[in-house]
Amino acid sequence: MMNRLAAPSGALRLALTLSSLALLASCSGEVRGAIVYIDSDLCEVGDGSTPEFDRVVVTVGHSATTETSTFVAGLGEAGCAGRAGCEQVTTRDFPLALPIRSESGSGDISLRAELFLGETQVGCAQGTVPVAPTELTAHDLIIGRSCGAGCLDEAVSFRGLISEDSPPGARACVPATPSPETPIKRIAVGYLHACLIDAMDRLFCWGANSSGQLGIGDNVDRNRPTLVSLGGSLRAVDVSAGPAHTCAVVRNGSNFDVRCWGDNASGQLGNGTRDPATTPVVAGGTQGARQISAGGEHNCALIADGTVRCWGSNEEGELGQPLSTEIALMAMQVPGVENALQVSVGGQDGLGTPGMERERHSCALVENTAMARNDVWCWGSNDLRQLGLDDVSARGPAPLPESVMPGTIVQISAGERHTCAVDGADGRLWCWGLNAGDAEGGTLGRPAASGRDGQGPATIDSMMPVLAQTDPMGEAPPIQTLSAKQVYRCFIAMEDGAPYCFGRESSDRLGSGMGTDLFQPTRVSVPMGMGFIQVAAGSTFACALPDDDTMPFCWGANDDGQLGRAISGETSSAPDRVAACD
Repeated sequence: MMNRLAAPSGALRLALTLSSLALLASCSGEVRGAIVYIDSDLCEVGDGSTPEFDRVVVTVGHSATTETSTFVAGLGEAGCAGRAGCEQVTTRDFPLALPIRSESGSGDISLRAELFLGETQVGCAQGTVPVAPTELTAHDLIIGRSCGAGCLDEAVSFRGLISEDSPPGARACVPATPSPETPIKRIAVGYLHACLIDAMDRLFCWGANSSGQLGIGDNVDRNRPTLVSLGGSLRAVDVSAGPAHTCAVVRNGSNFDVRCWGDNASGQLGNGTRDPATTPVVAGGTQGARQISAGGEHNCALIADGTVRCWGSNEEGELGQPLSTEIALMAMQVPGVENALQVSVGGQDGLGTPGMERERHSCALVENTAMARNDVWCWGSNDLRQLGLDDVSARGPAPLPESVMPGTIVQISAGERHTCAVDGADGRLWCWGLNAGDAEGGTLGRPAASGRDGQGPATIDSMMPVLAQTDPMGEAPPIQTLSAKQVYRCFIAMEDGAPYCFGRESSDRLGSGMGTDLFQPTRVSVPMGMGFIQVAAGSTFACALPDDDTMPFCWGANDDGQLGRAISGETSSAPDRVAACD
């Protein structure tokens, strides 16, 4: 007997369950009974909302025959409304017993389910389920808003096994959450939300959603990775999360561009308006994009031809445009920047926090073919020398002088009023700009009362790049990947592959368990012996992606579910995995 779950209170899942107890005799071959049901689950799936519906229409076919069968269930008399063959049900679980013909006992079962409210279709799902003669499986389908939009065929992950006695809720819900068997490729962390891309090039987001920054069609927070419907056959290539908006590079065959969603007060969505969006919209002028970096109120994209295009606010020249251009509602090419290898954007990261209004700068790593070196170019606000130039004036695009920056830089990261770069020759970390701290240390990983290499005037900020040290002897940390945010930064160390963080503590975002500011990089308390390939620092939390292709670890504040745990609101210095399902 199949157990019943409560009427849906969250997202919807449609599942096809094949039970070996329901075998029926047939002169034309074996017929396996199937139960189709729609139930609620603690996991958020699909677009994360529950449309009102009173009727389910399911069409089932099998690869061994061209025949299909249609089954209808309605909620009471009103749901069936005199429709012939409609089975009345009393709960919105909508169980349907479907005889599915299988001539050989194996093959593919096609399933299409449509939800109706009266005569209006409000949801749809379709897909194909392989059936083996000796292994009966359970599969889920995501209920989407519109069949005409594609029914999420290629976005559905079918997997999972159940026994003949298992209740539906006893198994992992995985179709619209990243599968443990699907590697995670990339993570991005914003102010109070995060996103990831899996090996199927699907995009998932979770955490705060007051501005629609999760891209799932509403403003409801999520504490589980939730599928972002990019539409059609689009695949996610890169993702970056700003304070209250998100942008992703997407691919359709050989065509690339940027889609953005969330807050749009300064035109940071790039769609020609300043209206917010809760689902992805096209950022104009981003054709050929390969990498994206989202700031507070502006974004920049690296284009395949080596140029950089930016859009949104230009209050301090952060778009690389004259200050007469206050806002760009579509992407504009940054003048003078060619052969770019990477782009990184700083930005107002505190959602209106006093004193942060001028935190606006951008940087690009540029290949200097003439000099056989990589140069760091920066532009925009320079009030705390985050451009690496010897003044505090906003500037247009310009490279840091060769005399103060190695030519072997392989990665840059722009944070709050400071910038850092990784030297590929020895893994050393160079930083410049804001160095808030005291004689014990500063947020650049150097004593605040020191200049370049610990020498020079007793200034808090650094107008030139300085080496960040890891111990009292001044050793530089050999690192392989970096993420700078606000007044702290995290990196993955070459030696042990673990994440390290340092800077100002807030909400346990440094992950050390000490609860204090750290001005020398300190290992995050992740499991010993586990390697990591990427770290992403947010305003009040951070995440790191393991090298075993599993779900990321997150730590810090969790007020809006940004740690991806079952219970929101509990700050944690102990890193734990983001869970795909309760």
